[in-house]
Amino acid sequence: MKADNIKKMGCFATFMSLLKGFLCTAIIYLPYTFVTAGYMFQIIAIAFSACLTTYCAYLLIEVKNVIGLTSYVDIGEKAYGKKMRGAVQLFLGLSQFGFCVGYVFFIIDNVHYIVHTLWPNFNEIWFTAVGMFVIFSLLCFIRKIEIFAQTHLFADIMIFVTLLYIIVEGCFVLKNQGKTRIHELSAINSVGWAGGFGFSIYSFEGIGIILPVGEITANKDGYFKVAAGVIMLTCGLYLGFGIFCALVWGSDLQVLITS
Repeated sequence: MKADNIKKMGCFATFMSLLKGFLCTAIIYLPYTFVTAGYMFQIIAIAFSACLTTYCAYLLIEVKNVIGLTSYVDIGEKAYGKKMRGAVQLFLGLSQFGFCVGYVFFIIDNVHYIVHTLWPNFNEIWFTAVGMFVIFSLLCFIRKIEIFAQTHLFADIMIFVTLLYIIVEGCFVLKNQGKTRIHELSAINSVGWAGGFGFSIYSFEGIGIILPVGEITANKDGYFKVAAGVIMLTCGLYLGFGIFCALVWGSDLQVLITS
């Protein structure tokens, strides 16, 4: 019985860790891509990205089970030699750099908005940026990512609370205006569709934690099912939230839905 309980706790922890990796703050930016890329194109792009991510997760897990390696660079070297090891390191660095820049911008922008709300005369965003840089630099000295595992549940709760608030607010707006506004958007935007497709790939950035989380999960046999379930759940949340916001606010959607 004790072993079963530990296994169940392991599955729940695995689910929450994966969900935090996939259901990221990108969802706050997501509705605006329905404007820039076109609502129909973005629906197809997100669904396609989810399917592609699920397939890639399956391949990663299968490769890890066959060769017993959990490092992406080690897998690259094992499969194609030292040149591929260098290529994997290069693209991992570039991808993480892009993600970090996006998150740093997001955090600085939101923290400054909060500070400016509390102190209206404070307009120096560079000061907020310096403060965030100091905090990020100190966090980089923490080398064991499992230390942050306890924050995953809290972070997921905060994301869901934000989404719930926006949905409730949207319901009141929809009731007052008496009609939907998705007709204000293009089905396919020939100008901004590329950015929307890129964002649909970015939205599933959690693919990078598939191997690290899989290494510490208690339920290794059923790990792919958990991972696939999380990816499909994330896809459903992205699509549902994006479509809802497009129906309510139409062409008035901003880059950040919270604005």
